[in-house]
Amino acid sequence: LPLSSEENRPPRPPSPVRSSFPPGTAPATNAPAPRSATGPQIVYIDDSPADSRSMSEIVAGLGCGYTNIPNPIQALPMLLEIKPALIFLDLVMPVANGYEVCAQIRRISAFKQTPIIIVTSNDGIADRVRARLVGASGFLGKPIRAQKVAKVLSKHLQLPKPSGRA
Repeated sequence: LPLSSEENRPPRPPSPVRSSFPPGTAPATNAPAPRSATGPQIVYIDDSPADSRSMSEIVAGLGCGYTNIPNPIQALPMLLEIKPALIFLDLVMPVANGYEVCAQIRRISAFKQTPIIIVTSNDGIADRVRARLVGASGFLGKPIRAQKVAKVLSKHLQLPKPSGRA
């Protein structure tokens, strides 16, 4: 029996999934949903759930919105959707390191002026120089501490200066 024209057709590619989230609020895969806040939107590109949780609590406590992007390969399209005021970027991740991701972000005109802060425990002078060469705006040493994050945010986003000790 000859096959019908339906059976001869190659399978259709799946249609793109549309998000029901308002622009800039879609949660990253395997990431906590961004917390609503009236302040600037902050993105942290890091594959560590523990570091993401710490950063989320600190950033939300400072009145900022927060989104974690655990997969650096997903970072560029998500950043274009979210349009963050500041990006924290882990240096050591699988697939693509922070230097590579930073250089890719800087190639996009929309992010030429967006502060990108490299977050790492590799706090040597060579790491800092290389971070500057790929376009990083600053460096934040691990472990992530509220006082250090608040200082970075106040410097780059003109948020109120941190008070007290953390």
